[in-house]
Amino acid sequence: MSNRAWAEGTVGTVAPPLLEIRELSLPVRAQLAAGHDDAPNGNRTLTVVGLTIDGSTGWGECSALPRVGYTHESSGLAYDVLAGDPQIVQSGGAKGLVDRYPMAMAALEMAEFDLQLKRTGVSLAAYLGVSESIVPAGAVVSLGSAEQVHQQAAELVESGFRRLKLKVVPRRPCAM
Repeated sequence: MSNRAWAEGTVGTVAPPLLEIRELSLPVRAQLAAGHDDAPNGNRTLTVVGLTIDGSTGWGECSALPRVGYTHESSGLAYDVLAGDPQIVQSGGAKGLVDRYPMAMAALEMAEFDLQLKRTGVSLAAYLGVSESIVPAGAVVSLGSAEQVHQQAAELVESGFRRLKLKVVPRRPCAM
């Protein structure tokens, strides 16, 4: 759905769109050490966007981490961008926001897309042409010694995970 459709009123709204931005802090099941975050804490902060039109709400999530790391965006900055902080918004216009804050803008786009699918009664699976109703769960293996990584991977597989993602650090040797 384009911004032009919103502006021209072709979406068929009765009430103006409502944008809700939430910053959540969720407890993690286990500490995860990664190359971009050497001091992880017990919570994962993320920004969630809700876009409501005529009683239907679409949701999107910004995956920016709590601290600037491999990207210049953080969950706090994403919240400020999405909440329309005047200093941020006026510094480059709408096009500048998309270019400078792609993770924050992706959350808004996800919410809009989720809302569009809900309003048309189409599931994401149907839209993507997916026939499977179950997706195998994956898990992330934290940084550690070769023995720690191997043990953690074995425990996750034993627990039923069929996909594993290993954390690595560029230019750091890894012996397995």
